[in-house]
Amino acid sequence: MGMGKTALLALFLMLPVLGACTYHERRPSTITLNNGNVIVCPGGLVFDSEVRRVVCYNEDGKVLLKVRWEKVKGYTVE
Repeated sequence: MGMGKTALLALFLMLPVLGACTYHERRPSTITLNNGNVIVCPGGLVFDSEVRRVVCYNEDGKVLLKVRWEKVKGYTVE
C-alpha cells in the first residue's frame, strides 16, 4: 500500500474520533462496501462525521449514493 493510500485510510479510520467534521475528496474515487460491491464515484466523495456517512458523486456533482460508514470496507482515490 502506498504512502498516500495509507494516509487516506488513516484519515478514514480517524474521522469518527475527530468529532463533527467533513472531508471532501474531489478526485475520482471508489468505495468498497462490506458486501464486496465496488461503487465508482467519478465526482469524488464526501465524508461527514456528524451523520457518519459517505456520499458518492458523479461528474456533474449529483449524488450517486449515500452510505453509512459501518457499511464501508474501504475506498481508493485515483
